This record gives sequence, structure tokens and C-alpha cells, in this order.
Amino acid sequence: TSLHGYWGHEVKFIGTSLLYCCMSWYLLDRTQEWKTTKLFTISAILIPFLVFLLPVHILNFSHTTVALFSSFAYLIGVIIGVLVYYSGKLFKMVYLTFLISINIFAGVAGFSYWINYINFGTWTKETNQELPHFVFTAEDGKMITDKDIKGKIVILDFWNTRCGVCLAKFPILEKEYLKYKSNANMELFAVNVPFKNDNVGKSVSKIRSKGYTFPVLKAGSSDVEKEFKIMGYPTVIIINKELRVIYKGEIENIDEIINRELKKQ
Repeated sequence: TSLHGYWGHEVKFIGTSLLYCCMSWYLLDRTQEWKTTKLFTISAILIPFLVFLLPVHILNFSHTTVALFSSFAYLIGVIIGVLVYYSGKLFKMVYLTFLISINIFAGVAGFSYWINYINFGTWTKETNQELPHFVFTAEDGKMITDKDIKGKIVILDFWNTRCGVCLAKFPILEKEYLKYKSNANMELFAVNVPFKNDNVGKSVSKIRSKGYTFPVLKAGSSDVEKEFKIMGYPTVIIINKELRVIYKGEIENIDEIINRELKKQ
């Protein structure tokens, strides 16, 4: 398809809201005879959402949260179209300006906020949460706990062996590791969250065969997902020197946060 990834939902939001605003306005304008006809027209416009889109989101909510944002554009377009039809000239301009403003916000930032929230539980990726107690196992068998990292800025990249995106982002993780490895005040680890019957040793060997040098830790179980509130993989978190989680998001966006923390030294 010509529209790829999340950007397609942003375009869908803008196109859908504008289309259904104009269509609702036009159809109401064409049915001027009876109020019941207008009610029927509005109902007919809403049928696709109420019959097809809404049940899908209700019955399969966890798998349709990304599309939920752009699906609401349908309702927004219809509502604004109805308001524009029944308003005077001044309020027509107000409602249309409001619709344009929503579309600009959705395209520039709104959808990014939505994706951040459903993937990482934070609108902007930045957060300020207490670090949960943890015990991870290093490749040499040494135990690494939250007490061992106090006073350092720590990057943890949570991944699992069935996550293709995790593996695809290892080159970026390696680049970040090489960038900061000489800084005694920083640590970076790839934290493997195991599935049942996972051969983590084999996975680590595969990582090393690819030439990656970043250290790998193993979480004891998938309980770490609840403890760190991980909603999907990969998830990168940054921990400050006071053992606060200050970032939860993608590996591509960490440099600004890291530089800000380093300046506090």
C-alpha cells in the first residue's frame, strides 16, 4: 500500500473527518422537507459506525486500539457536519475552524500521543515512576539488582525471542551502547524476558554471533512485565540516578533524555 504504518491512520483521520463532515452537511441540506427525514438521514450516516466499527472495537478492543483513534474521526466528522448545518454563518466558521484544528493536531502530534499511550502507558514517553525492585541474571551468572545501579543512568531494553522488531532494533541498541560505554556513570543492558521453554543461552549466542557487544541480562520470569508495566516489545526504559523511571518508549528517542540527565552531573 502507498500508506505505510501509523502514518496511514493519521491520513485516515483527516480524510474521514473532512469527508463525513461534508457529506452530513450536504445530505441534510438536500432533505429539507421533514424533520423525520433529517433524523433518518443522520441515522443512516451513523449506521456504518454503529453496526460495523463499534462492535469490532468492543469485541476485540485490545487489538483495535490503534485504529480506534482514526475510527473516531467518523463520529467527529458527522457531529461537526450536523452542527454546521444547523448553525448560523458565524458558528459555521467556528465549527469548521475547530474541525481543521483537530485535524492539524491529529496529524502533527495527537496520533503520536495516542500511540505512545497504548504502547508504553505514557502520552509523551517521559514519566516519573518509582523503579520496582528487580533481580536480573548476567551472562556470567552474576545477579544484578536495582541496588547495584543506584547513582547511575541506566538504559534497559526489554525484549523477547519472538519479537522480530526487537531483533531489528539491535543495531541501534549496539550503537547507543558504544556511544555511552566509556561513561562510568552510565549502563546499558538488553533485558531478555523469557517465554516458557525459551533457550536464552542460545539466543545470547546468536546475538554474539551477529557481532553485538551490548550486555544481556535475563529476567527471572514474565512477571517483570507487571512490575515494570511493560505493554509491548521492545520497550526501552531509562532510570535516573535516584532510581526513578524517567522514560519509557523506543530506543530511537533516548538521546535527548540521556543528554539532559548527563548535564545534571
